[in-house]
Parts: sequence; C-alpha cells; structure tokens
Amino acid sequence: MSEYLRLFTVYVRHDFFDQGAGTHIRFEPTKECALFMQRENILLRKSSDSVEIWLETSDIENQVTSTEKWNFCFAVFSDDPLMNFYTRWPMPLPLCFKNSAATADSVNELLHAEEMVNENAAKKSAYVSTKEPLFLVSITDDFPVNTKKIDAREFWIQLEARPIHWKYFFSGALASRKLKIIDLNSSNEDEGIRFIPSSQVVSKTSVAFVSEAALPMRSIPSQRFQLCEEGVTGKVLMKRLPNANVQHIGKERRPDGHSFVVAEIYIHQ
Repeated sequence: MSEYLRLFTVYVRHDFFDQGAGTHIRFEPTKECALFMQRENILLRKSSDSVEIWLETSDIENQVTSTEKWNFCFAVFSDDPLMNFYTRWPMPLPLCFKNSAATADSVNELLHAEEMVNENAAKKSAYVSTKEPLFLVSITDDFPVNTKKIDAREFWIQLEARPIHWKYFFSGALASRKLKIIDLNSSNEDEGIRFIPSSQVVSKTSVAFVSEAALPMRSIPSQRFQLCEEGVTGKVLMKRLPNANVQHIGKERRPDGHSFVVAEIYIHQ
C-alpha cells in the first residue's frame, strides 16, 4: 500500500466568521496543475476551509536531488453569493494569492495578494468549473528538495471583513417619538458609535438613522445598541436593538450625490 507525505496545506480564514473558520470555499486545481499532479502521483485533500497536498513517498527518493521548482495553481470558488458583500478584498478582483521566495525555509507563511497580470489565467479555459473563481492561489517552491529538510509547510490566506454602515428604519408608534440610539459598548469617556438621522426613508411616516462610521460585518456581531427616547429622562424603548446582517443590503446617498452601502434593519412597533 502506498504511503504519502503531506507537502503543504493552504488555509483560508475570514474575519467575518467566528474564530475565522466557516468560509466553505473549495479549491480546484487548474487544468495544467491537475495534469502535473497526476503525472507526479500527487493527491489533493479538500476541506471546507483548506486544501492539503500529499506526495507519494516512493517518489521522494526519485525527486530529492531535483532543483526544479514546482508550481501548484488553484482556482478558489465559493457557493455563498453574499461573500463579496462581507469581504474587503486587498485589491480589485481578479487577484491571486502567492507565496514569497524569500520565506521558502519558513514552515508557516501568510500569502500575499497580487493583481492578475495575465488575464488568460483567469479565463474559464484554465480550470474545470463553469463558474468564475473568487481568486487564484499559486504556490511555487522546490518541494522535492526540501521535503526531507523541513516539516510540511502551511500557507495562510487572511481575508478581512468589509466595513458597512448600519441603517435602522423605525415605523409605527416609534416613528412619532424623538429617538436616540445608544452604544452599550461605549465607556463613560467615549460616546461610542453614533447614529445620525437620515432623510432617506421608506415612507413619510417612518424615520431612519445611519451609523456615522462603517462597522466591519460579522456573522455574530459584537455590537450592542439600545433605543431610547431623546431627552433628559432618556426612557428606554428597546433594551437591545437587532443587529445588522448581510441579508439586507441597500444604499444611502450622501449630500454630495455619492452613495455608499448600508446594512438595513427594519423595526415596526
């Protein structure tokens, strides 16, 4: 029975998800890479947030004296249609995450993003799937030489959560009151996240408030907002306001005519 040695693993972590895991993306080798892996008896093992590359141990003896660098190129896909809404890409798509030759002896490495200079690499003819990939991953190293010298390498891709302004819409009896949104996470010295009235409402009998700052989106938000009646007494109308999510996305227009994305929360009471 053949034995295999793990060459490397590529992990993807996203700030949007709790503990970073949960992207549910999938790696597919490009057609050229798939042929290379088949020729060299290299196996690919997938999970929801990573991919592992394994080499048959009998081939290590044959390749250990080789100085040729190996390149592995993967197209990365996601079945989540909202991923672009909660992801802040480091540069315009399409892009490719690559390893650095300067850190070839390091076991762990954070991959860096580069613009796709060669547009042909992003064309559908380069990979099997009929969908467009989110991005490409390219790993180049002299793995056959280094296999006996270092442990299996681990590469990481860290994706940032996209900051989005939150917008609350109030209708019903609440809309007739003078409202104020309080940030319960703020300290005595810091007012915290402020919400200002918005003139862009869904009806004449409703009111809306939008956050001054954009907030990084999270699958489980840490923000805690409270709705109070404006004034000296500051009567609490809702102890905890619901948090925003990426299921309800809209746009807000600034006075200068430019628009920005908002996560909308509707409350009727």
